Amino acid sequence: MPGRSRALEEDEELVMDKAAYRLYYQLHVEAPCLSFDILLDCLGENRAVEVDGDPVTAYMVSGTQTAHKKPNNLIVMKLSNMKPMTKKETTEKEDNEDSSDSDSDSEDLDSQPELESAKIPHNGTINRVRAHQFNGVYLTATWSELGEVHIWDLSRSLSAVNDSAIMSEYVRTREAPSPLFTFKGHQTEGYALAWSPLAKAQGYLASGDVAGAIHIWQPRVS
Repeated sequence: MPGRSRALEEDEELVMDKAAYRLYYQLHVEAPCLSFDILLDCLGENRAVEVDGDPVTAYMVSGTQTAHKKPNNLIVMKLSNMKPMTKKETTEKEDNEDSSDSDSDSEDLDSQPELESAKIPHNGTINRVRAHQFNGVYLTATWSELGEVHIWDLSRSLSAVNDSAIMSEYVRTREAPSPLFTFKGHQTEGYALAWSPLAKAQGYLASGDVAGAIHIWQPRVS
């Protein structure tokens, strides 16, 4: 395969096959993110993305890995009005790409995808992010390069991306939610992080570091 089994020639270029996608968008954030996770929502469990279908909404959370001494953030995002591919887009030839680009430039602003994001300051770069819904609360665990594992409540940040008035207050006051809990028992940083999918172990969290140590966390009602 060109680009993998051999280098691309000067006159070669890898292009996407639109027929392989039902939905395709590129998202650019302020800093590189090594890890992200999708947040479960209440918009319907059985909804599907179909070619020529209705616009869709998704929620996600990511963690930044900025350059040395620059601040890092946990970023909660709402991506809405994302329109699936059309039959025309999935079957058009490369020769028609220029004309399709000009057509998209003239689209009404109301048809464009929308992004709302709320930042949560984070101590150290974020190696891994894993989200989980526990007892109706949206939790996210993060692995910090400083060897710490944090658990965050995303309720306030999610309210901000869903309500412009709350977002204005969130930004104006520079809200900086603190983690619900920080675990410092690891001796070094790590990347392995997983919430239990078992019904009998809801809220259990496993974290593993690069030295091979694994810790299992059990939630307790305070």
